[in-house]
Order: sequence, then C-alpha cells, then structure tokens
Amino acid sequence: MADIDPQSSGSESPEETAESTSPGTEEATGPRRTPLIVGIGASAGGLESLRKFFRQVPPESGIAYVVVVHLLPDHKSLMPELLQRDTRIPVVQITDLMPLERNRVHIIPPDHRVTLHDGRFRLTRAEREIPLAQIDLFFTSLAETHGESAVGVVLSGAGSDGAQGIRVIKEHLGIAIAESPETARYSSMPEASISTGLIDRILPAEDIPAYLVELSASQRIPVDLPPEDQSADLALHRIFFALRSKTGHDFSGYKRNTIQRRIERRMFLHHIGNLTRYAEFLQSNAAEAEGLFKDLLIGVTRFFRDPESFALLKSEILPAILEDKPESATVRVWVPGVATGEEAYSIAILLMELREELKKSFKIQIFATDIDSGAIECARLGRYPAGITEDVNPERLHRFFEKEGDLYRIRRAVRESIIFAEQNVIKDPPFTRLDLLSCRNLLIYLNTDLQHRLLPLFHYSLRPHGFLMLGASESIGDHGPFFDTIDAKWRIFRVREGTGAPGPVFDHTLPAAPSPRSLLGPERRDDTSLHRLTSRILLERFAPPAVIIDPQGHVLFVHGSTGRFLEPAPGRENTSILDMARPGLRLHLPPLIREATLRGEEVTRHGIEVKINGGETTVDVSIRPVKGKDPKAALFMITFEEVPAEVPPATEHGSRPATAQDVEILEAELRHARENLQTAVEELEASNEELRSINEEYQSTNEELKSTNEELETSREELQSVNEELATINREMEEKMEELTRSNKEVTSFLNSLGVPTVFVDTELRLRRFTTQARELINVIESDLGRPLSDITYRLEDKELVTDARRVLDSMVYQEKEVRTTDGHWYLRRIIPYRAADDKVVGVVINFVDIHELKEKSIALDETRRKLEYTDLMVQTLRQALVLLDENLNIESVNRPFFLLVRAKKEDVIGKSIFDVGKGQIDAPEFRQMVERLQSPSEHTDMIELEMDFPSLGRKRVIVYARRLFIGEKNQVRFLLEIDPID
Repeated sequence: MADIDPQSSGSESPEETAESTSPGTEEATGPRRTPLIVGIGASAGGLESLRKFFRQVPPESGIAYVVVVHLLPDHKSLMPELLQRDTRIPVVQITDLMPLERNRVHIIPPDHRVTLHDGRFRLTRAEREIPLAQIDLFFTSLAETHGESAVGVVLSGAGSDGAQGIRVIKEHLGIAIAESPETARYSSMPEASISTGLIDRILPAEDIPAYLVELSASQRIPVDLPPEDQSADLALHRIFFALRSKTGHDFSGYKRNTIQRRIERRMFLHHIGNLTRYAEFLQSNAAEAEGLFKDLLIGVTRFFRDPESFALLKSEILPAILEDKPESATVRVWVPGVATGEEAYSIAILLMELREELKKSFKIQIFATDIDSGAIECARLGRYPAGITEDVNPERLHRFFEKEGDLYRIRRAVRESIIFAEQNVIKDPPFTRLDLLSCRNLLIYLNTDLQHRLLPLFHYSLRPHGFLMLGASESIGDHGPFFDTIDAKWRIFRVREGTGAPGPVFDHTLPAAPSPRSLLGPERRDDTSLHRLTSRILLERFAPPAVIIDPQGHVLFVHGSTGRFLEPAPGRENTSILDMARPGLRLHLPPLIREATLRGEEVTRHGIEVKINGGETTVDVSIRPVKGKDPKAALFMITFEEVPAEVPPATEHGSRPATAQDVEILEAELRHARENLQTAVEELEASNEELRSINEEYQSTNEELKSTNEELETSREELQSVNEELATINREMEEKMEELTRSNKEVTSFLNSLGVPTVFVDTELRLRRFTTQARELINVIESDLGRPLSDITYRLEDKELVTDARRVLDSMVYQEKEVRTTDGHWYLRRIIPYRAADDKVVGVVINFVDIHELKEKSIALDETRRKLEYTDLMVQTLRQALVLLDENLNIESVNRPFFLLVRAKKEDVIGKSIFDVGKGQIDAPEFRQMVERLQSPSEHTDMIELEMDFPSLGRKRVIVYARRLFIGEKNQVRFLLEIDPID
C-alpha cells in the first residue's frame, strides 16, 4: 500500500486557496489529486455503529480510514481486534509517526490524542484524564492537512465532540456526514453536528460506505469549469439568478475563483461534470440552492481566532478607545459577517475584562450581523460544543460560560451586550458612530468593485479616530490616505483625522445580477421600479413628518423634516425624544406615550403650542403603537402635523374656556394627588428597603446554589464521560464474552468429538467440567459441577483416583495408569496438570483412553510369546540341527545342535549366508542345487544326502531336509533346513 501525501494546498487557509487557484488550472478543473481521507468519530454506542459501517466497506476502495473514539486512559482497547472480524481490510492501532495508508483502518490508542502532519500520525498524551475533544482535534488537523479530500463522519455517541471539527472541515471544502439519529444508539453527537447546519448527508451507519465509494469514484470525473467566456458567464449568471430568486441574496459580486471552488464542490457531491448542467440542476432544485447558499456562507470563525490579534486588541486598541471616553459612555462595535457569533462574543469578553481591570463603568453595545439567518439564530442562543475548550482558557470558560449538558452557553450578561441582526452589508444601511469595526475575512471573497464600495462605507460608519480591523489576508487598497496603519500584520487601521469620506458612501448597493434572458436580448421595463418611485414621491409630498421610537423613548428612524419639532440635545450624544423635543412639546409627550401604551391604539393631542426659534406654532401630535417581528418589543410612531395659523386652536375635548372655579377645583385635585403620591412614594421606599434585604439574601443563596451547581455540573460531566467510556468498554466486553462463549462451545464440541472421556477438576478437586463420554465411566450430571471428586461414584476398579489426582497437583508430574471398569473394559487413565493462560496451575485434567482392544491383543501376544518360548525349548532339545533362512538365504535362527555342528558362535552365524558359515562346509554343489529348486514356486520340499566335513564330527554323511515356508499376514518366504547326521 502506498503512503498518502498531504494535499499541497492543505496547509493554506481557505481564502489563500481561493486566491491561488485560477479558473483554468488543473486544481480548478481536473480531478482531485489525493484519495479521500475519512475521519470517523464515535463515543458511547459507537462500536455497534462502527461494526455496521465496516461490514460494508469494500477491500479495495482506495480510501484511508481513521477511527477516533473515547477510551479510558488505563484500559487496553480491544477495538482493533473486534473490528478486524467485520472487515477485510487491515485494522491497526496508531503509533507515533505511523504513515497514513489507503485501504487500511487506523484506530487511536487509549490515553492519546492524534493529529496528522506530512502524511504521518502524531500522538500526544491527553492533557485531561478523559479528553473531551479528541474528535474535534483530529477533524481540525485532517481538514488543515488534506483540505477538500477530508471527510468527517460522526457516528453514535454522547456529548457534542465532533461538531466543532465539522465546521473546520467545511471551511476547507471537505465533506461532512452524520449517522442518522434514529439509527444511532446514542444520538447526542450526531445531533450536535447536524445542528450546525453543515452536514452534507445524514445516513444510517451501514449506508455511509456506499456513499463514500461513490464520492471516491467521482474523483475521476473531470469537472468542466470553462475559462471566462460567454458560455461560462451565461452559466454563472444563471446560477446567480437562481440563488437570488430562491434566497434573496446576490452573489454576482463575489470573486469568480471563490464562487467556482464552491460550485465545484457541489458538482462533485452530485456527480455533475458540466457547469451548464449544474446550472439547470440548481434552477430546478430549491434544496440545492439552499445547499450552495450554505457553502458560500461558511464562515472561518472561532473564539479568539488568531490569539495574537486579540491580545493586541486588548492591550492597545481597546484602551485607546476608552482613553477619551467619559464615565457611563457607550463603546459601539460592529462585526459584519459574524457567522455564529464567536468573534462578537470574543470582543465582548475583552471589553468586560477591561471594564473590570480599568474600573470604568462604560456601556458595551456590539452590533453583530450576517445574511445567514440560521447562523444568526445560533449566535443569539450562544450555545457552543465542548470543542471550544481548545480556544477558550479555563478562567474565561468559568467566568463567561455556563455548562448546559454537553454544551457551553455564553452567560446572559455577555449576550445582552450584543445585538444580533440579519443584514446584508452590501445593500442594507450601516451602523454609525462606531468605535471599532471588525470585518475579518469577508472582503477576500468579494471582487475589487465591491471592496471599493464597502471601504468608504466603513470609513463613514466609524467615528473620528475609530478603528477598522480586517483579516490577515485583506487590505484597504487605494484607501490608504484615509486611514493610519496601526498594525500591518493584523491589518488594524485608524481613521485619519480631518479626512472626509473616501468616495460615495450610500451608493453601495449591488446592481441586480442580469437574468439569463438579458444576455440573449432586451428586457421589458420593470414596472416595479416605477411603482416604487411613485410611492416615494407621494410619501415625500403628502406624508407628515414622523419618528419611530422604542419603549424607552429612543429615536430609531426619522421620516421627513422634523427639525421644527425636534432638535439635537446639547452635550454628549443622546437619541431620547424627550431630550430632543422643543419647548412646549416636551411636557405632552410622556402622558401621550403612556396612554398609547395602555390603550394599545392611536392617541392624538390637538393644538399643542411649540416654541420655534423665538416664535410659536400649533401642532397636532399622534402616537400609534407599531408591532414588529417581536410582539414584546412594540415600537411607537409619532407624527407631527402643523395646524394652519388662521384656525383657532381647539381644546382636546372641544369644551368651553376654563373659569376661576375650574382652576380652584383643579388645584385642589392636584394637591390631593400630590399628597397621595407622597404617601405612595414613602410606602414604595419602605417596600424597596425590604425588597433590597430580601434580594441580598436571595443573591447570597443564589451564589451558594451556583457554586453547588457548578460542582454538580463538574461531577456530572466527569460521570458522563466515564459512563461513555464504560459503555464502550461494556460493549467490547460483550463482544469478548460472545467470542469466549463461541470458543467455549467450540472447545466443548471438539472435546466431545474426540470421544475421550475427560474430567476437569480444580485445585480443591472439585468438578469443573466433563465431556459427554465421561458419563459412561463416572456418574455425573450438570448439577454435580462444583462437587468434590471424592463424593462422586464411578464404574471403575480404581480406588486410588483421588489420591493420584492430589499427588499430581503436589508434584506437577503427570501420571498414567491402566484401570478397568467393573464389566472388564480397560482404559488408560492419564492425569495431567491443568494450566491457565498465565501458566498458573488451576487444577488437573483426567482423561480415560480406551485401550481395551490393545489390552486384549497384548494379553494374546503374551500368550503367544509364552508358547513360542515352550516351542523354542523343545527345538533346542532336538538332536537334529535346525536352520531358518530368509528369502536371501541369510540365517535368521538356528538351534543349539547347529552351533555344536559347525563350532561357531551366535554372532558369527546370525545374518550370514548359509554358504559362508564356518569354513564353507555346507557350500556343496548338491546343496546349492537343492536350495535353488526350493526358490522355484513349484517346489516346496526337498531332501538330499551328502557328505560334509564338520569340525566336531569330521567328514560325516548327513541327510538335509529342506522346506519352503510362508510366514505372517504378508506370506513372507522362509526356508527351514534340518541337518541330520547318519550314524
């Protein structure tokens, strides 16, 4: 297997990659260079999902798999061994500097964290006893090293580990997959990843491998992204038109390279190789438009991203903003393109820390905007996965976050300092009078024209000496004369004193992207534009001046010329309508607002005299409640309509002029009201004192409860983590128990198949196990397990069985003994020490080998041997000399008279040829002829008479009898000679 090299662009940031790849290069149009690298995260219940997953993985998919699971530090993982039984590709446990290989499963070892660098794994010891973000850490490393080839898969597990890593994978244009929560044993981890809105596919674990194989195969499909010509422009404009019609947002001002890389990724997911066909697919598929929209909006964001820049922000920039601020002033910050809110919350945390360190009482007002409504909703909730612990130090985590289950939530005080809103910075009005504008990594996605339109807008939004903070890859371009550079590395600029706007400020809306029809011919005039123009003229001509205020009386919107009724309040900035109202109008507004609030309908006061530049005018004022999206935050519209001078001002109820008596009555009522008010104020102050005391007690109790709750949360978190690991271990143990059960059955079946009666006893000689055949010799049943061997009866004539078993336990020397059953059947009883896997003796094994047939043959053989001994004695007492020859005429056996006849020793005779015995006395021609005749199959016996010279008898005439014999089952040929001297 070949090692996998990291992708050449994997170490670049998404924005750098978008900049470096031109439309016509192989990176933009050709197949991917590296195979898919699949990172799989799992926790509790993950073993079951992993087994389902790997059962469906083909052996030669060309994909590398890395499994990251939560394991107890001191527990030896059985995961590689268990998974190997479910897959045909090798499963290995990761070691430090091990290369990443295709068609292989790499599994994290316990008590370690794993990352990827230069195609090799790097292991580090876990900092915590039970790591909480192992999956996030690896997913981040995988995305940064392999970019578009990275695939993150989140399977069953408790907690939220993996969700933060999924964000990073998507930022680098990788693929994100989650197991269906309905099929996962524990759904918390998949649901946390799905809640990010970044998951490409939600599938059961067993269906994910097939989808990965499809993705791997689609790498070989060339993606046709043509260069900038009319056909490419037409296809892209069709895509922009489809996005604008389905999402309401125009992306025609984004950089072409950035757009094409996102489009290429969507084409890759749907196996579409042609840009025109993808445009047709997008126009007919609303879900795909939403998917492309999400891909285009993936924000590179995290808490305190680029820590050095935030350190500079806290040490120099924010103190410079606060230096000239009076007490109780407001620090205004705008964070456009805020995504899920991490950067806005990071700035709020820095401001709160400075407020405490500098002991100042300034207010914090941060506007955080984005065009992604889903991201804004996540930001408002302020809930983040456990992976943020990699970016937020423990002190800030404890002070500014609350633990909610497996998530961390920003504390309410921080959330209330930020206003999150859906806004398109390209076309919607900006926020103004800002001290700091942080717009990082947004401009890099926009073309030069849009950048030139936004930078004057930013300049207009900032106060004199306000700060602009851009991303590390962004710059202010030609607008340098309007800003002073504070830090070139982190792109922090300050509005230069005495500079006006560097260009058109409000002409910042994008022209509508041309529809495909506009590229083919002239379009009909848009009647909608005429309607809007007419409406605007009529409003300016006939609608009275008006303002929109919130329940606190702050002016939010102004229509028409309100200068005759309102004027800016002197001193510090103030938007309160009560402070801005001219004399004569100021006293009438509070009761009108209260009345409109109570009645919930329009209230009008006629004939109010207002002083204007030394003169007076008469005004009719109307206040109407206006309900917006949030019914709890009702607004009010105040309209001002001057009454013509010739019309006498009428009283509110059209009554007669007041008399002196009416005045006295009113004064009496006023005194009575003042007395009641004074009494109410005194009672209120007493109640307030009691409430303060109760509130202090509640605060003290609340602090104690918070402390207790934090301890309980910490304990619960630890218990939950341990429970996850125990669930994994329990599943491994279940698998091991199933394996042991299978092995036990196999061993039992094997022992029974041998047919050898066998008994296992422990060191106390208690029965532990027996085979089926043992019941024929020992009277045992299943209920006898655990009983002493001495208490069990058996059908053997073996009184020393227990004694011999104890002797073997003591000596560790096995013993064999022949025993017989009561009916005369013979067995070889063998007692052997029983050793466990660690070589420790845990008992003895007693087996009985059936030797009955062998024993009977042995007895018969002994009987035959005795008979042969008798026969040999008889042969030795004969007077005649007897010789037994083999088929080669070599001597096998002789009797004693033969030795006396030839005067030779046994060793000189046995094995020698009959013709070589002695001095060749028997080698006579007639003798040779007789033997040769016997070797013929037709002859069996023969007899000759001849003279021979014998050392003991001299020359003697003898009669030689010869017979051919067939001995044994194989009928071996033998020759028996009898030499009988003639007296």
